[in-house]
Amino acid sequence: MIHVPYKGSGPAVVDLMAGNIDMFITTPPGVIQQVQAGKLRAIAYAARNRHPSMPTVPTAAEAGYPKYEVASWFGLLGPAGLPPEVVRRLSEEVRRIVEGREFREKADSQGAFAQYQDPTAFAKTIAQELAYWGALIRNAGIAAE
Repeated sequence: MIHVPYKGSGPAVVDLMAGNIDMFITTPPGVIQQVQAGKLRAIAYAARNRHPSMPTVPTAAEAGYPKYEVASWFGLLGPAGLPPEVVRRLSEEVRRIVEGREFREKADSQGAFAQYQDPTAFAKTIAQELAYWGALIRNAGIAAE
């Protein structure tokens, strides 16, 4: 494979649909509509479990790549030293929104999978990701160009 850097998923999806590139690795929101319309074929979902919006798309493990797992995530971060009361209030509001019906329906329609984590759990997720990707980068000898 040859890596082709794009400035966002939009131009890559256009090139994929035009046949200018053979494949694209991305997150569901950028391609869910084209997949559901039959314009693109999803080969695998690279997380541990199938995506709720694409139940017929196998996981990478099910597709024959048992060690390939990459999940993207987004989170809300603030400056160090943010007062605990502010952190608690923001966390409560984020939980209320993420667990709400309207947000879940919107996330599902866009191929996103919304899951709330409290600040402690989110800090653990970040630490695990840093450890995993740091080790992978060091072991593979990857360097910034």
